[in-house]
Amino acid sequence: MNIGSRLKKLRLDNNMTLDEVGKKIGTTKQTLYKYENGIVTNIPSDKIEALAKIYGTTPAYIMGWEPKDNSVFGADEKRFLKAFIRLKESRDEKDRAVAAAIERLLRLDEQESDDKQGSVDKPL
Repeated sequence: MNIGSRLKKLRLDNNMTLDEVGKKIGTTKQTLYKYENGIVTNIPSDKIEALAKIYGTTPAYIMGWEPKDNSVFGADEKRFLKAFIRLKESRDEKDRAVAAAIERLLRLDEQESDDKQGSVDKPL
């Protein structure tokens, strides 16, 4: 798999359009198309770094120096995290309240997991 194929796969896995990614990294959808289709192969390092950050991977993976995507999260988890971050950083009070509720649920889930683990470890 070449750089362009990896970039296209990462973009599609993250359900993003060329236009969305272009706006995030300060380039055009036409330029991204050229990256993904191997028309432009000398991609500036700042663009590789920005793309890696957006896609939650490493520049080394994009360049083909790492054999696989070492991302901890899958595409669904990345979408959830991005949505959560948007809610948390929103200026809308309702959005921030939803983010706070999600955080409380996550803490409760962690406590329940810890409690279950603790009960398994306790001697009878």
